[in-house]
Amino acid sequence: MFTKKIIPILFTMSIVGFAPAVFAESEKTPTTAPAVEKPGPTNTGPSDTTKLKDITGMTITEDDTVIENVRISGTVTIKANNVTIRNFILDAKNGHYGIQASAGNTGGKFEHGEIINFNSAAIFGTGFTATALNIHESGGDGVKIQGKGGPTIVEKCWIHHIGKNEGAHADGNQSIGVDNVIFRYNFFDLPITAPEPYKQNACFILQDKNSPVTNFTIENNWLNGGGWCMYFPKNSETIHVKNNKFGKDFRFGIMSGRPGSFEGNTWEDTGEPVDPGTTRKNMK
Repeated sequence: MFTKKIIPILFTMSIVGFAPAVFAESEKTPTTAPAVEKPGPTNTGPSDTTKLKDITGMTITEDDTVIENVRISGTVTIKANNVTIRNFILDAKNGHYGIQASAGNTGGKFEHGEIINFNSAAIFGTGFTATALNIHESGGDGVKIQGKGGPTIVEKCWIHHIGKNEGAHADGNQSIGVDNVIFRYNFFDLPITAPEPYKQNACFILQDKNSPVTNFTIENNWLNGGGWCMYFPKNSETIHVKNNKFGKDFRFGIMSGRPGSFEGNTWEDTGEPVDPGTTRKNMK
């Protein structure tokens, strides 16, 4: 279950309301993205549940730690570089986070896992690549990509059934003052028509309360739901939204605020280009 630099030995770890955007932007012809299967129940989550062994949550302080084939009860806190967690189920047991990676580390890899029963976010922090995760049953948001750390990539994940807490305004991702982030090939499955207790606010909300959001790319995703599907801060020059497929299960419209670029985005049901100024009232 635990290895150091992929060597199969055991070692000791320490346990410790925005206004809608109105702007004229040319609709560019969608480009063809690589064929990637839409994330869902058959291609996210653990790759082999028969191998899973029960362990408890922990704090990882050793660089190059690998944890695999596990069923984790509780939160995993990462304070090391190049930590890999793969083929896993993590039940946060209503802890604040499933994985907390907010210590400024880099090189994390979280692959083929399911994260459930967290109170705020499945993953909080930066400096990792998350691949093929099934994220659901959140009291609050899906993920919170926030803080200082290395590049962050979230790809091929399925985020759904979030916002169970009373009064929740759940976001698929909430980012405040972050740099160098890519979301690609994910399915944000957050229809505003979801039954109680799930409450959806947005697929993305990006904010610059303490520092700007820079070099943030949202590409080749399936985005459905929220009040406004996406919220952007005033200074969004290096936020780019491209080649995504949009659903129509939102309450107000596609976006509040304006990204630096919006191109190649289409409606999933028709394949027609998406007007970034689309609202529920003007939608055809």
